[in-house]
Amino acid sequence: MLRPTQDAKFGGFQANCAMPLKAVLDKPPREIAELIVSKWDVADLCEPPTVAPKASAGSIWLPPTASPPALRPAHAAC
Repeated sequence: MLRPTQDAKFGGFQANCAMPLKAVLDKPPREIAELIVSKWDVADLCEPPTVAPKASAGSIWLPPTASPPALRPAHAAC
């Protein structure tokens, strides 16, 4: 679920885990993404993640300084 972004202006990595959770949680993907970001503590690994602006699909962006191997424990909670 965590992969490099296609355009560096959107951060270094993105997680699109909110869309599949839509049916399970019965909430809009953007709301799910905002909830994930509010609970996802990666302060010791990188800058805080953000929810893509105006994204109905609820993509979560991580800064280019994020390191995917270091994020695996936090990613598992997603």
